[in-house]
Amino acid sequence: MPNPTAPPHIHFDANAILRYLRFDISSQANAVEGRLIQARAGRLIIHIHPLVLAEVIFVLKSNYSQPREKIVSKMV
Repeated sequence: MPNPTAPPHIHFDANAILRYLRFDISSQANAVEGRLIQARAGRLIIHIHPLVLAEVIFVLKSNYSQPREKIVSKMV
């Protein structure tokens, strides 16, 4: 049986991560930042599938021409 006191779990998709990293749609970036703040405070658990990270890296490199070093610094 699930623990009723455990924080809720959510999954981030590539769009959420890209909006946060690029801050190109501020309302979405702010929403993601709010979730990150909740997670840092222990009120929320965020899951990110490795394939989502791969998609984010691909999009940053191919669509936004981000150099590898900049991508790495954003992802760490």
